[in-house]
Amino acid sequence: TVITYAGEVGSDGFNYAMIYWMYQALKYYGNFIIFTDSSNFYKVAQEMEHWGTKIVRDIIWKKTKNDALVTLDSLVHEHETIIWGSKINFNDNKTRPFSNIADYKGDVWEFDVKRKTENPNEKPELLLEELILLTTDPGQLILNPYSGSGEVLSALKRLGRRFIGIEKDKYWHKVCLDRLASTPVM
Repeated sequence: TVITYAGEVGSDGFNYAMIYWMYQALKYYGNFIIFTDSSNFYKVAQEMEHWGTKIVRDIIWKKTKNDALVTLDSLVHEHETIIWGSKINFNDNKTRPFSNIADYKGDVWEFDVKRKTENPNEKPELLLEELILLTTDPGQLILNPYSGSGEVLSALKRLGRRFIGIEKDKYWHKVCLDRLASTPVM
């Protein structure tokens, strides 16, 4: 499974390369979880389908208690779209590769925006835990190629998943390592 975000609008080359290499790295039952906004959703979905990824579901993360909904310069998105893709079309397959599909709760999920760092892309760990439980099994290896402040890796560690995290920025790399050091394993 790969958990990541899509680049900004206009970064089509980035999205193309990211999706291509992640698709190549995924196993047969591999999943993509990609966070994006409405301006980039269709481009990302089109790239995923181009490489043979099946769109399982798009999930709307409705941000609640978001202190930054309005700034002096512009409106801030009240939601993000989460694209869940898979190498297989599990609707056509009798074998269900997802461990907690029965706990799935629809396609609009409400979670507070509570950041532990100043990273503007940080996601709530409870939201990430729901996605991880939905799409992975304990012990499974998950790639997080843009680890940022480490919230994805922290949730993976807490849930007993193996992971590979990549972060090129030295500041965020240290923030990520500090967060992981203080994360207990369930």
